[in-house]
Amino acid sequence: MLVQTQLFHDEITLRRYSERTRKAYLYAITKLAEHYHQSVETVTDTQLSDYFRYLNLEKQLSRASIQLQLNGIHFYFEHILKRQFKIDVCLPRPSQKLPQVLSQEEIGQLLQH
Repeated sequence: MLVQTQLFHDEITLRRYSERTRKAYLYAITKLAEHYHQSVETVTDTQLSDYFRYLNLEKQLSRASIQLQLNGIHFYFEHILKRQFKIDVCLPRPSQKLPQVLSQEEIGQLLQH
């Protein structure tokens, strides 16, 4: 599936990316290949656009998850395949989380400690 695995590992190592980043990027590339049942080298720009729409609309991945997938695939295309990455990816808006508000009882317990 990944014809250029050794080159990928070499490039990641040269740039001193963490082991966690290497695994995340490799996961992103593998998932793309599995989704289309073909080598990443043969995936078209249209397929890439469709894949990211799929991650966003059907899988409903978070913005951070899609961004991580995008970074991994972009890295592979730019540095391994030497292929220009020309797609426009629409990321979901970041979720707005409200801060947790403590109850009066919780504040009292906190002050007692």
